[in-house]
Amino acid sequence: MKDLVFKIKRRDFYLLSAIFVFLIGVGFVIAYGSGDPLVHGHDAGEIESFIGYYVPSEIKATNIGHDGNFGGYLEIYNWIQINDCADYHVCDVSEIARFAQTGGIIPNGWVISATPLGGTSNSECGGFTTDSGRGSYWTGSKPSEEDCDNVYPVLCCK
Repeated sequence: MKDLVFKIKRRDFYLLSAIFVFLIGVGFVIAYGSGDPLVHGHDAGEIESFIGYYVPSEIKATNIGHDGNFGGYLEIYNWIQINDCADYHVCDVSEIARFAQTGGIIPNGWVISATPLGGTSNSECGGFTTDSGRGSYWTGSKPSEEDCDNVYPVLCCK
């Protein structure tokens, strides 16, 4: 049985290392759908970070409002599909905050928040099942809470 031996000179090792580092660096950011744009660069919808955080390409509000009682999470999703947000999902506060960092315009509306915004235990109208208590709401510049019996549009992300 013969041994396989590679002899690489120091200068060749540096060249191979530089090529490897370059290829890894290019792989950390994937830009897609850009073609040959009139304005060079990428918007938030075209850049996917290697960290994996999702940045919506668009945020809009439903065409009508509703109080905080939709009947649950699946029901609020189904409701937005027939109210000008087909193929969208209900925005959560963290995605809206990332979108805001791109300079995007954000309307007002009900949102999903993983944690209570104002220190209350009912920050999503009981999982969007009641019109009493408080619900997560985006004011256009920051998250807040509103009474669940108020009628607001829902923010939709794509």
